[in-house]
Amino acid sequence: IEILMSNLEIQKYDVIIIGAGISGLNCANKLTKGGLTVLVIEKSDSIGGRIKTDFIDGFQLNRGFHVLLTAYPEVKSTFIWEDLSFKKFFSGCLIWTGSSMVELADPLKHPIRAIRHLVRPIGNFKDYLLLVYLWFIFKVRLQTRKDISTNDYFKKLGFSDLFITRFLRPFFSGVFLEHRLETSVEKFNETFKSFLNGDVVLPKQGIVSLANQLFENSPDYTLMLNSEVNKISEDEVQLRSGELFKANYVVVASGLKSRNRLLALDEQIMCNRVVNLYFSYNKNNKFPEYKLVLNGSNSGPINNLVFMEGALSNNEKGLISISVIDPQYFELENIEEVVLNQLIQWYGDISGINFLIKYDIQDAVPYQSKIEQYNLRLVNNIYCCGDYCGVASLNTSLKTSRMVAEAILSEN
Repeated sequence: IEILMSNLEIQKYDVIIIGAGISGLNCANKLTKGGLTVLVIEKSDSIGGRIKTDFIDGFQLNRGFHVLLTAYPEVKSTFIWEDLSFKKFFSGCLIWTGSSMVELADPLKHPIRAIRHLVRPIGNFKDYLLLVYLWFIFKVRLQTRKDISTNDYFKKLGFSDLFITRFLRPFFSGVFLEHRLETSVEKFNETFKSFLNGDVVLPKQGIVSLANQLFENSPDYTLMLNSEVNKISEDEVQLRSGELFKANYVVVASGLKSRNRLLALDEQIMCNRVVNLYFSYNKNNKFPEYKLVLNGSNSGPINNLVFMEGALSNNEKGLISISVIDPQYFELENIEEVVLNQLIQWYGDISGINFLIKYDIQDAVPYQSKIEQYNLRLVNNIYCCGDYCGVASLNTSLKTSRMVAEAILSEN
């Protein structure tokens, strides 16, 4: 009888965290370092959430085009930088105008190359003055508008339609993952400031290496994969399987839709979608790696692309990561063929090009025409954290998970 009762005893932890994405892992890391017992429950078969890397046919493929902004304060304080190997992106981009490929370099980091902008068909002199104006107000930390969309903000500042079409819209569509730039200007403010004040990098071992470092450098906690949570209360978590766990605190570190389902909240949730395609090709000097390429022609499915490393053991093969953001192209059955034809239009014949995979990421980031400020403490001992709790970004995921961990530790 004693053995039977022991098997039926409900396991108890100080904290149960739902979701093993960046927020959940960071929160678990800090709580266990604070001496608390933690259980992390993850619905999928691996850690990382939307930060995942697949290894297919000798290639390393991030699910979605991810980059890391070194100016994010939480990134600097969270990760052990020397343990991560990075590839740095060129500070600027190439823009397909519809007839030619034109370079737009960051004038602060490449002043000589930037002089060419004045004679290239990207915008007019006023557009470049407005960029300098934006740089100035961010450097001196002046307040900018927060109550309008990014698109309306560009219009009110006076950027030309040509400059918006060729640079601003495709660039920030790639950041927001929506092509109308209806995203609140608050997100533009945060991301543009980070682009100005730091570098854009990508871990050589894939974006999942960020999640791996958080997991590997944490004291022991219990991780359950392939386990979906059905119900939560202030001190209990029940799985779909019926298994029950008890805790002093529950942290919902999953997505916004999951949070609302678990808390029975009736809120309309909208997320931005992106289709990410990968092609391999024979590397040569014609295609500069880690230099963002934008579609400034307002034609065709490609919004942005980048040539990069990605072959695990073959230096002769490279990867092309392509993002499709305009919804009119999402449902094309032959989208890889249409994208390939557009690549040929831009570059001519690409030696050894081969389609690898398509990722259709329907809930890539929250749609944020207005930035909501969520309470991290929902009810009594239930907390939440994640990118939706502020300006949707890796920085917000790390910041809110740290704040939740600090709040729980302060009571213990």
